Amino acid sequence: MKRPLIFALTAALSACTQPSPPAAPQISSPPPAQVVTEAEVQDAALVARLNTRFKNEVGACDGGTPAYYCSGIMLRTVTYSTSYKFWTHSAAATTLGSVSFSWVRSDISTGSLQGSTGFIYSDYSTAAAAGKAPQIRCIYPFTAGIQGRPANGCGFSTTSTAPASPSQAPPEADQSSCQSANPPAITGPLWLANFAAHGHDSRNQCSLSANTTQFRASLEGHQGGAAMAAWANEMVVATWDPSRPDRLPIEAFFYDASQPAAQPYAVNLQKDYQAATGQLIPVVKLDLRAPDRNAFLLPNATGDRGAGVAAELNRRFLKLDNSCNGQAAFYCDGVLIRMTTYGPGYHVWNPSPASVTLGGVSFSYLRRDQGITELAWNQPLSEGLIFKNYNASIRDGNYFITLLCYFPTDAASIYRANNGCGAHPTYPSQSIYCSTQGINTVAKWATHYHAVAGTGSFSARNQHQCSFAGSQSMFQLGLSVRPAFQVAADRRFHNEVVLRTWPQNRTDLPLEAIFYHNANTRGAGLAGAQNIQRDYKNVTGKFVPVVRFSISQTTPFIYSASDQVVTP
Repeated sequence: MKRPLIFALTAALSACTQPSPPAAPQISSPPPAQVVTEAEVQDAALVARLNTRFKNEVGACDGGTPAYYCSGIMLRTVTYSTSYKFWTHSAAATTLGSVSFSWVRSDISTGSLQGSTGFIYSDYSTAAAAGKAPQIRCIYPFTAGIQGRPANGCGFSTTSTAPASPSQAPPEADQSSCQSANPPAITGPLWLANFAAHGHDSRNQCSLSANTTQFRASLEGHQGGAAMAAWANEMVVATWDPSRPDRLPIEAFFYDASQPAAQPYAVNLQKDYQAATGQLIPVVKLDLRAPDRNAFLLPNATGDRGAGVAAELNRRFLKLDNSCNGQAAFYCDGVLIRMTTYGPGYHVWNPSPASVTLGGVSFSYLRRDQGITELAWNQPLSEGLIFKNYNASIRDGNYFITLLCYFPTDAASIYRANNGCGAHPTYPSQSIYCSTQGINTVAKWATHYHAVAGTGSFSARNQHQCSFAGSQSMFQLGLSVRPAFQVAADRRFHNEVVLRTWPQNRTDLPLEAIFYHNANTRGAGLAGAQNIQRDYKNVTGKFVPVVRFSISQTTPFIYSASDQVVTP
């Protein structure tokens, strides 16, 4: 409503004759909204695309094509130089007709590359659609050193003790030297047997084809190589026309996140390529050891990765794969958890005196399909430790701790022979290893387990049960028997995994998180977990996140910055 004119005039005259009111306090303007450029949006989309591909663990792509058609990351490490451009070839590479790439994915344990800068190719399907598909000659599960090898780098090394392969093969032919082995080493187990027969020497590797089945065999061979699985593999790619760098399917340049001083060199690679082709290709950080498996980040990305640890734990809890590239499930999924309690005078990550005597340390293996809702020592203890999956442990170069055996339910391993995996004294002949007794099906296990009476968290049946080995097939069987309990309620109780006792005071344990169990007294559990976190940081200098664990939830692990008592 408008004021009448006379009212407005009166108000104006009054204002002239009255003292001026005190000035109103100045209210600062809100900061201007941050403008996100189109380039930043595109870079973020690139990072998301790379991480999606890195975490896509398919065995084959659409139409049965090899896994690299749609998943994983194909990259080449190169060094910036003012003397030559990275897309040109050395005289040796020109003579060989091939250069080396690596292929990385979250389900293989590569922890580092042979350089700190390089470039990344698009997935094969995208590159092919653009008419830029690289010619992939073969792949080695581990870095092999292709210079001096016949068949464009795919043959046996001239310094190898393995049989020689044909000196040359036409580029369109299958150049796999494993194909010519006797017997052909073209599956994961056969490749590993061939590798073992030639001394586990990377120079003596045979190469596998880039077709679907042999490429998959290369992944199984890589993961089956134990500690060597932290190495990079080697993909042999035909040389290209160095006068046409624009024909390369480069999706990004990268630098190693652990070496920030390498960023300017990656930028120099970017500038050289832009000057030659007119294409501005983004630079990203590569962190193969990212706890949440998001290996690619924008160069300015920083922050606490604790939330990523919780996300990774939830992913593994929900994942139900029973084979991790030929290895047992605990290599890539599930959560290895140990209930313990903080106390002054000892470090909880060290094995107890009883575990040292036994030679084994008890954990539980948690996964959504196991039906566990009650943990070991469920009432008196509220906190504990979580170990990484085996792939991550190998990738990160942690102290390797052997998994000795698995029991479907609490087995009182402290009283058993053979580091806790053998016979219980109450049943000295019936409680020995399952494989020794020919127990190799769910039905046979159920018959054996229920041959004596008992129910509850610990009974005669727990003592009578046999243990499963940590091989892929036996561990899978051990997981598969839990629904076979006659008393369905017994499924809620924890299982038992026995790990080989590790030395005292190791600072390189595969410790992934410290947890407190939210089902018990939250305050007591959190305080205990925080004490462990503080103690571990004081002793080792390392930050390990505290996570809240609610076993009844669909995604049971939660990270909160307010739960932390030391700085990430």
